[in-house]
Amino acid sequence: MTSKGYALARAALIRTLTAYSGITTEDGLGDGTTLVDSNLKGRNDFITEKTILIMSGDAKDEDKGATSFDSDTGKITLQGDGFSAQIKAGTIFRMLNISTVEMDVANIDTKIGTNTDDPGTTTLFAWMAKIFAAAALEATLTAIKGAGWTDENLTTIDSLIDTLLTRVTAAVALASVCTEARLAELDAANIPADTDPKVMGRLQIAATTIDLQQAAATRDLVTGTTQDVVIESLVLRCPVDCSDDVGDFTGISIQTDDTTPQVFIAQADGVKANLKQDAQLAWTGAVLLKATKKIQLTIYGGAADDPTVCDIVIKCRAVASGGYLV
Repeated sequence: MTSKGYALARAALIRTLTAYSGITTEDGLGDGTTLVDSNLKGRNDFITEKTILIMSGDAKDEDKGATSFDSDTGKITLQGDGFSAQIKAGTIFRMLNISTVEMDVANIDTKIGTNTDDPGTTTLFAWMAKIFAAAALEATLTAIKGAGWTDENLTTIDSLIDTLLTRVTAAVALASVCTEARLAELDAANIPADTDPKVMGRLQIAATTIDLQQAAATRDLVTGTTQDVVIESLVLRCPVDCSDDVGDFTGISIQTDDTTPQVFIAQADGVKANLKQDAQLAWTGAVLLKATKKIQLTIYGGAADDPTVCDIVIKCRAVASGGYLV
């Protein structure tokens, strides 16, 4: 029997690491250093120093540490140069209960300090400055060993410093390896903490069919229900060859019923010449479908010559828990 232990452990890891899943509500800065989620307005700062993992868009699979959070706007500012691309509205992201490698290293660097730190501060170098201050060190060694500076003592101190720096380097490397391993396992799992498919940010699939042997008209495919959803992909598969139809049928298009329709399959791409047997027309991207709005298919010219029941599969994610397509 197949063991389910690893799958259960992986789900537990997701529940532990995922603090929040969301979809950005407006464009961040063009340099990729901010993202905005208005659903976070008024929330306490549970975000700073956590890892932001981008799940869609131009910066997909990239992660950065959060350096600050503005609860008045829902804006999160990222570490350093930010992501490689602007985080636009409709981008799916996760907030993880771990800090990034960059942030871990930066924190370690801060605690280590530099050899110019004031002995009155608390960095590692400052403490070393206190310990190895010439007069104090000589007095301490003289009291303990009953002798002044010797080559042997200096050799021992050099050795201790080398050992300390080696251990610091090893600790930084270990933190990096552990953090990357946890992120890799999270990304490979690609599942949220909750098993309900309507949970905010969880991938959903809606499947439907439509027969093209119908009069020219616009017909509903699916409707956004309860909450808004973000459409990520759509594919249509044609079961028969319509390219040689001799009737009035000229093709199809697929779009939303918004005042300004969001087009998934344009009429120019849905012409009957492209609707051959087993042909597939596909779209990927990000479109926000408001609750009650519809995705529709338009038949142009007239009915197809033969029964043509096409399969349509749509991937989406709920903007707020409870959203789905029906």
